[in-house]
Amino acid sequence: MEKGEDSIFLTSSRGSISRLSLDGAADVSFGRGGYQGTVIYVPKIRGGVYAPAMAIQEDGKALVAGSYGPRPFLSRITAEGALDPSFSKDGSIIYRKIFGGPRGWLTDVEIDAKGRILVTGALRARSKGRAVTRAFIRRYLPSGKLDRSFGKKGRVLFKGGRSGWTYFYGLEITMRGRVVVLRSNARGTAAIAFSPSGKLLPRFAGRKSVLELPHAAYLDSVPGGRIVAFGVSPGENPTEVSNGCARIYAFNWAGVRSKGFSNDGIRNLCPRKLPDMFNSFAESRPRGVYKSDFAVQGDGKPVVALALFRGAGYEPQATMRFRLDGSIDRSFAENGLFRSQNAVGGMPLEGLDDGVLVTAGLTVDPVRPPEPGVYRFRP
Repeated sequence: MEKGEDSIFLTSSRGSISRLSLDGAADVSFGRGGYQGTVIYVPKIRGGVYAPAMAIQEDGKALVAGSYGPRPFLSRITAEGALDPSFSKDGSIIYRKIFGGPRGWLTDVEIDAKGRILVTGALRARSKGRAVTRAFIRRYLPSGKLDRSFGKKGRVLFKGGRSGWTYFYGLEITMRGRVVVLRSNARGTAAIAFSPSGKLLPRFAGRKSVLELPHAAYLDSVPGGRIVAFGVSPGENPTEVSNGCARIYAFNWAGVRSKGFSNDGIRNLCPRKLPDMFNSFAESRPRGVYKSDFAVQGDGKPVVALALFRGAGYEPQATMRFRLDGSIDRSFAENGLFRSQNAVGGMPLEGLDDGVLVTAGLTVDPVRPPEPGVYRFRP
């Protein structure tokens, strides 16, 4: 989910896109009555499209990144909902092979202060007879041409090392132009940083170059230069979807944890302890998390949405907001917590510049078919 100048864009993981006006109504001027299917992302579609990332330019054009069958792709959509012919050759960049690998995909896309486009991704290949997965960052000019001044001829490539696999995702660009990504490999998940020219910063996180962030899956920037990360640990019981804890991490542009955020830079949200935080959970006693999402509002307040389960049943979606010191913002909804009327599957969150929060998803009801829903919160 992303915000344009006067509209909200919603995407599904399968590549569909719709646009809403800020009052929540479908924008019928966009595509086919406010909705576009996966065909819009790539010309002459012949395979499945997976589009997990989107970014909105200042002129209202949308950049969509993901995979088209076994190939990574990056497309730009006009404000009217069509492929932008001024981007690359036909509005989309699709790679038959990338860095010599036969299969690949993009995981995130961001736009820097100069309008250049950065993407993270991964590719699968074979090295010395074994399968490996390598992570990469690429930077493009606004025209869609590869920016060869970044990294090595426009790209940064990380090999899998001893583990044989490495992933990049959670791309963020700091106020100083640094590129921060989440790196996941056999050693765990961590944040690493690159200079604006694409060089790895060895002094990031106190000269370690790596800030360990176990199970982090999202990165976002907060006004003032702070960066926050979010993720959910898998828990200890393998028979459950996840009985672990959600975590919010806060650190600065140098990779140093923010001690002013929950004392040590980490805020834990364990389902079994939610009744101690919110009285409304006293009877249901949630046991774990089966879906989650995270966003930062325009004023820098982190917001977490959790889809919880209890025993054999599911809880309604729980959305909660936190202050800049990591404490619960009790001014949000009812004593800091909003609970939807139904359980929700798939719930992207987006914090808008004016402080408004938007969340969307499909209601999960055993009797009725899934129905899309969008919630919009005032500041």
